[in-house]
Amino acid sequence: LNGRFIGAVSINGHSIFIHETKGLNILNNGSFKPWSISLNQSLRPFELYSANLTQDGRLILGTIADGLLALDEFNTSIEYHFNQSNGIENNTVLSLFEDEQSNIWAGLDNGITCINAASNVRLYVEQNGQLGTTYASAIFDGRLYLGTNQGLFYKPLYKKTAFKKVLGTTGQVWSLKVLHNTLFCGHNSGTFVVQSGKAEKISTV
Repeated sequence: LNGRFIGAVSINGHSIFIHETKGLNILNNGSFKPWSISLNQSLRPFELYSANLTQDGRLILGTIADGLLALDEFNTSIEYHFNQSNGIENNTVLSLFEDEQSNIWAGLDNGITCINAASNVRLYVEQNGQLGTTYASAIFDGRLYLGTNQGLFYKPLYKKTAFKKVLGTTGQVWSLKVLHNTLFCGHNSGTFVVQSGKAEKISTV
């Protein structure tokens, strides 16, 4: 492979070499082959500069101009992408280190940042202003609902998909409440019952 390897790690007994522009590669019978073709395609837009294998076996990758990438538990897809738009101070990650509490420390072009990787809390940053300001939230029927000053939005609970607006709910949502297996939405224009991403107005109160 032409170019530079920026690191090497052992995953499940395999020696994996990390290339700056060609992703993860495994040395097999004297030649390099992709560790995961789909992962390497996902990594193609990034120029990798640093890498660290965490205590739980996940690979963390630092890039030159697009922040930090955290792979999934199988190291075959990108699970999290942190950059200046969602929490770190600079997009150039020159070095990576994991401490005893599983915090990830990143040496940046202009300082240091720390990511609490062990936390189950994740920051969700919505860049285009579609959602507005959140006033209420609820988990119901496998979906996460957000009530905002722009209306009611929902998405599948454990999928990385964009929020969709519930039709007919444009305006201020003040409250969301699950009672007797029914989701009620307190809205500026009245009260709605919400089911399967749809809302039915039941009262003007």
